[in-house]
Amino acid sequence: MKSAGIVLDSGCYCQIMEAYYKISDSEKVAALFLECESRKLDLTPSSTHMYKILCDSLGKSGRAFEALKFFRDMKEKGILEDPSVYASLICSFASITEVKVAEELFKEAEEKGMLRDLEVFLKLVLMYIEEGMVEKTLEVVESMKNAKVNISDCISCVIVNGFSKRRGYWAAVKVYEQLISQGCIPGQVTYASIINAYCRIALYSKAEKCSY
Repeated sequence: MKSAGIVLDSGCYCQIMEAYYKISDSEKVAALFLECESRKLDLTPSSTHMYKILCDSLGKSGRAFEALKFFRDMKEKGILEDPSVYASLICSFASITEVKVAEELFKEAEEKGMLRDLEVFLKLVLMYIEEGMVEKTLEVVESMKNAKVNISDCISCVIVNGFSKRRGYWAAVKVYEQLISQGCIPGQVTYASIINAYCRIALYSKAEKCSY
């Protein structure tokens, strides 16, 4: 296009960035973004989507702190924030167990009502379990309730298994019953985990009830 004398606008840059994002070329994504910025083009039509692609691309390639820098820059410019950008950043930092940054972003997104992606909650739960902070998973469950996000079978199972591993089977049973009291509807995988926990501590009658 350039060789043909066609002038690229921000929309064209955005589409090309997305193409490189799909093949996991974060270097090219970042380079195109910086080139677009240097040309002082009007980013308004595509700005939010461009930043989303950029932050997601950098985060998935292990460059979470670079992505955060661009995100802060986006906010300073007054560009409309998006739940998907928050989700991408939180997941990126949770994946590398940067607990403090992940928590700060999570709190910021929660205050702005931008917690909508189930993966965000799952990544935080996994991070806390990996770091041995299993009690913090219950705070995530509370945030899910506040955001009106259903507590999935997958998340329930991960929490029960996390307590089993880190705190023992009695703790797993207690947290399972707490999740039920908070409105969690367990599925097949959660039932499998709690039946195992009940049997390990000889609560066979409770295990039997779960199998019906």
